[in-house]
Amino acid sequence: EPVDRPRVLVVDDDERNLLAIGTVLMTAAIPRAVFMLVGGAFSTARMAALRPRVQAIVVCTPPDSHLELTLAALAVGKHVVVEKPAFLRAADFDPVRAAEARSGRRLMVAENYCYKPVARVLREVIASGALGEVRFFHLVAVKSQRRAGWRDDPATAGGGALFEGGVHWMDLLANVGL
Repeated sequence: EPVDRPRVLVVDDDERNLLAIGTVLMTAAIPRAVFMLVGGAFSTARMAALRPRVQAIVVCTPPDSHLELTLAALAVGKHVVVEKPAFLRAADFDPVRAAEARSGRRLMVAENYCYKPVARVLREVIASGALGEVRFFHLVAVKSQRRAGWRDDPATAGGGALFEGGVHWMDLLANVGL
């Protein structure tokens, strides 16, 4: 596996070092990543994951590699943060849940909309009862995203615009308290 191919970002336990497999990618899950010093580079994700001080692995690669890398990280006893969309198929969550349970480690999908201020306000307003019983929630989201590279390959990227960007809105709706 060439070192220059982006594969995994590994966060050291003291949060001062990043160990990069390939190119360090900027993601919403780790906004400080580009400002941290790279502590070392490894030719494979497994070599970095086996480092004893590493507690967590952040998988921020194209979606077709998420399942393999997540299972590998859990198998060596690491916590995992996997970028959204987490996996290509809903059924992929079953082996991941089983691996998480066996490992005693935690898995988190790097989704940030549920933490946005608008989500907090919506939760508070809905919980207050000020709107009465919410029976309908109308959401309009319009976005233009340039498609290029792996995002143009359905086998790599998954299910298109709803899969790539709509997951944000599904996360928001799932976390407003309805």
